[in-house]
Amino acid sequence: KDSGGEVGERFENVLVGLPHGLIHLTGDYPCTDYRSISMPFHLVFLILGMCCTGTFTGIFAGGFVEYLGAQRALERQQAKDERLRVMAMAVSLLQRRFRLRRQRALPAEEGPQYSQLSMKKAARRLLHRQTSLGRVFMTLAQAALVVNVLNTMLESIPEVEAIGSEARFVLTLVEIITGTIFCIEFILHLVAKPMGIFITPMRIVDFVCLFPTFLRIRFQCQSVAKQASLAGFEAFIECVAACRIVRVLDWPQIRREVLAVKQTLKAALPSLAMPAVISLQLWVLTAGIFVWLENFYAADGEPSDKEQMESIPDALYWCSIYLLGEWANDEFTDGAGSRLCIFYCLCGVALFSIPVGIMVEAGRATLEKVADERKELAELKGAALKRPKEAKEVKEAITAKAM
Repeated sequence: KDSGGEVGERFENVLVGLPHGLIHLTGDYPCTDYRSISMPFHLVFLILGMCCTGTFTGIFAGGFVEYLGAQRALERQQAKDERLRVMAMAVSLLQRRFRLRRQRALPAEEGPQYSQLSMKKAARRLLHRQTSLGRVFMTLAQAALVVNVLNTMLESIPEVEAIGSEARFVLTLVEIITGTIFCIEFILHLVAKPMGIFITPMRIVDFVCLFPTFLRIRFQCQSVAKQASLAGFEAFIECVAACRIVRVLDWPQIRREVLAVKQTLKAALPSLAMPAVISLQLWVLTAGIFVWLENFYAADGEPSDKEQMESIPDALYWCSIYLLGEWANDEFTDGAGSRLCIFYCLCGVALFSIPVGIMVEAGRATLEKVADERKELAELKGAALKRPKEAKEVKEAITAKAM
């Protein structure tokens, strides 16, 4: 209290200091100029206080996690039964097709159709790394993607552009070489699956990521004065080129992890609807209350956040920051906005942590589902290996009896 300055004003009395203390409990420190005698208290304050706040937040998220956990267990059991049913149908279908294939010969294929199918098959073998050439080319394509992203980063650095035209020529040359590799890879995808460029999200991304190379060539063909006037266009090219990093998600080395993330998002999205509606209502409602309190109770010479709360859109912006636990402004009207600040610290931040708990629970459920599928696959493999062994033992027993 006696330290003066911003800290002294914030802790003039208990009621005034209560919202600022809760803000510190959320882990944010808008003011740090405390006296030496107060600093050791902040160490204990951070350790114990944040643990209590974290527990309070965990209770909110834990309720949703426990409810969803029981629901996920039922869904896993239903998915297991569905997999067994589909597996039985697949085995029956394979047996039926095998018998039909043995009964009749397959019709001969025409020459042009056979050539077209062979081109598709060759392109797929290259893309799936089933040949030595395919492994070399796809490795080169991955290396080109990494080099291209680094090249885009260098293009955006002013110090690199200041070196001169030689540096710009080298960067453009790297863009052209890597862009050519991307074009060849896209053509292979087009040959392997012509309709895939319209229905597969990653193929659409590949197609869009081809444009920065052509736009860069066109930009470099302009005069120096024209390039200086098109600084925004160059920034747009670099922005689209940087989006090529999304293509890393199509690498086979991380395909299993990407699939797990997709399944997690798919499982979490339906559960996020309810907290999203509650959070939206809380966000808009409290933003309107903040505008009213900060403008109605503002007084000359008293702390107020009136300048940032002039309209509801402004309040929505600042409230979105407050709900994340970041208090860029913490001087509210005494007895009005400061009390709403207390509510934000206790309930608002905890409520917005519920989606994090739902995502964690969905990730755990996805890993458990993958573990169940691997266990069933291992059991099927074990049964497939065990049956020929048992048949061999029976055959040997029959032969021994006959002798």
